[in-house]
Amino acid sequence: MMIGLSRLAALLLATSIAVCLSPDTGHSQVKKGHSLDAVPPPSGPSEQIPYEQPGIKPGVPVMSAKEFENAKRIYFERCAGCHGVLRKGATGKPLTPDVTRELGLEHLKAFITYGSPAGIASGRYFLVAANASNKVAVVDTKENKLVGLVETGPTPHPGRGANFVHPKFGPVWATSHLGDESIVLIGTDPEKHPDHAWKVVETLEGQGGGSLFIKTHPKSNNLWVDTPLNPDEDISQSVAVFDIKDLSKPYEVLPLAKWAGITDGPRRVVHGEYNKDGTEVWFSVWNTKDKTSAIVVVDDKTRKLKKVIKDKRLITPTGKFNVYNTVHDVY
Repeated sequence: MMIGLSRLAALLLATSIAVCLSPDTGHSQVKKGHSLDAVPPPSGPSEQIPYEQPGIKPGVPVMSAKEFENAKRIYFERCAGCHGVLRKGATGKPLTPDVTRELGLEHLKAFITYGSPAGIASGRYFLVAANASNKVAVVDTKENKLVGLVETGPTPHPGRGANFVHPKFGPVWATSHLGDESIVLIGTDPEKHPDHAWKVVETLEGQGGGSLFIKTHPKSNNLWVDTPLNPDEDISQSVAVFDIKDLSKPYEVLPLAKWAGITDGPRRVVHGEYNKDGTEVWFSVWNTKDKTSAIVVVDDKTRKLKKVIKDKRLITPTGKFNVYNTVHDVY
């Protein structure tokens, strides 16, 4: 895998245009009970877009055609959901060559291997998902040191994660996974709950693998988990909602793609985002560029549909960010 990640770093340096992988093509995400390695490779790009062969420009490592294909596969499986299929950025930062060449190959290797910032758990502590290693690293930003390395499920992908107060274990931070249906809760209060700090205190079972984002709000009792990259359409077109006050209760499945009234295309449901007051959750219904996409607004208290937003300018919407929540780290 490390060889594959090195190739991916070289790909990010080399290619001026990434081949666009449509949301309806295959991914390496899994249903319950299936191994990540058992899933077949992606079926290929939705369009044939010209791209330059790595190694043409100075300072860019030479790659064989096979290495290049492997690197592209890794990118679409692990990176495109946040950084965009064209690497121009979505919920994550742009990874276009003008950015990556300035960072350099060694920086990219470290970035890919150890992950990118996932979220701040409580004030001075910073949680980073090292998804290639199936771990979450905990950094004390005041002391500038690593204070914990937590084993999670396969390929954690929290987005920013979700912070809430567990009825038994106190403050926790949650992440879902690309590789399986698990949702792990990590204790984040070393002062008042030292026995639980930087440990997995509980593991929930969601709909399946292929999750990109998990979300809650300080004023909410709901924990929302998407699964847009799951190969099962019933799972990728819906979200699971847990009751934070009683996590032993079964999650509720909301068929948001159906609520959107869109009848064709992959219609993958992705990225819940709260409004400032924590009363609404906005989800994207992610479709191919030639089909209708939408944003579905759900009432957080009742879990009922409030509004469907459609517009010809909504083309495969992914991340949506409430400015207040983003600036004030409300998540």
